[in-house]
Amino acid sequence: MTPEPGLPPQVYGLLTELVADGFTAICCGPKEAPHALVASYAWAGWVDLVTVRDFRRACSARVPVPEWGTVDVFAPELVVWAYEGPAEGALRALLGLVHPEHPDAPRLAYPAPASLHVPRAEQRPASIRPPSPGRAGRRARRLRAALEDR
Repeated sequence: MTPEPGLPPQVYGLLTELVADGFTAICCGPKEAPHALVASYAWAGWVDLVTVRDFRRACSARVPVPEWGTVDVFAPELVVWAYEGPAEGALRALLGLVHPEHPDAPRLAYPAPASLHVPRAEQRPASIRPPSPGRAGRRARRLRAALEDR
């Protein structure tokens, strides 16, 4: 990943950490002027998610997977945890979120903040960057190790 002009170095570093942690990244809209960046990490029963509109506003969340088994990463309905604010804070909070099995993991669902939603008209074109095979489960391994070390 090469930093984009005007991209704060801290935000670039945190986005790089998300990719290294195994998140799938989706650039919504034209690459030269995207509408949003959405990154997601799927767990059994959960999806960790961040929607970055610009570097002043972003929202990260943990979304419960409904019984029917799918989450629309562009319009989740419920969350059990969310953080809204500047991109740097939202990315740091998401990277620091505990394993879903941790005793302190959030569990109570409530309506998803509107700032997680990317309207259909702003989703295309979409560039999707899945994690490399070696990184796909990195977040789960890292947080599992932290859970076992506590």
